[in-house]
Amino acid sequence: MEEHISKIADVFAKLILVAFCVIVSQSISASNFYLRFGVGMDQASDAIFSDRNCLNLYPYALYGCGQGPDGLPYRSVGEFESTKNFELGLGHSVSERFRVELMVEHRSEFEFVGRANFLATDLQQDVATPVETTTGLLISYMDIAEWDIAPLGEVSAYLGWGFGFVRNKIGETRMDFPFTITTLPESSTTDFAGSLAIGVSSTFGTARLALDAELRYTYLGEVVTGRNVGYVTWRSGVRDPLALDLDLTRSRLKRLGVNVSIRYSL
Repeated sequence: MEEHISKIADVFAKLILVAFCVIVSQSISASNFYLRFGVGMDQASDAIFSDRNCLNLYPYALYGCGQGPDGLPYRSVGEFESTKNFELGLGHSVSERFRVELMVEHRSEFEFVGRANFLATDLQQDVATPVETTTGLLISYMDIAEWDIAPLGEVSAYLGWGFGFVRNKIGETRMDFPFTITTLPESSTTDFAGSLAIGVSSTFGTARLALDAELRYTYLGEVVTGRNVGYVTWRSGVRDPLALDLDLTRSRLKRLGVNVSIRYSL
């Protein structure tokens, strides 16, 4: 499945690039291009890691079917922590109110922190894993209102929406239990991504430089642990580590945050 998604994402990325080149070629003589650099902060978001198929026996499902002491299916529940993101965009103003942009966005390493539900709720069963993402999106922006406010200059409110693909990288997952430690292998996967935004922009009295501030929701597909050998290690050292041929587990990744960027017209 991962191979199919990767191939589709590669084709999709090429189609996005072709579409952008077509738009640019239609008005290449006009100085309507811009560069944008931005930073943002995403708030923490709830997440659940569970088996792709709890019935799998080879490779083995990590959680398996059944219910924990809390009466819920076996899984790990927690959150993806807040994180910074950095983005670079190349855009083209199609009209006074509408523009399109190719954007690359990177989220530096952040963690999933949660708890499994194999054991009683008062016992140790902590789960942690590092994650980072790189996203490529084709975004459309449309101004929906404009004001002339001193000393901010021309201020406009806008809506943004986009779609593209994301590369999610997950590091080694560590599950701490009272007597053992279970580790799962790292993995990198490609998935589809999308975003919605609402923001305001100010030109500060110059048409070439603008400050954008927006509230953005981004869907980043699934974060998937490695389909490979994991290990169970006994804290006391009474046994050698036990290798486990494990199937993948997965969680959806969604981010809501505030982004600020500088846009410079070329």
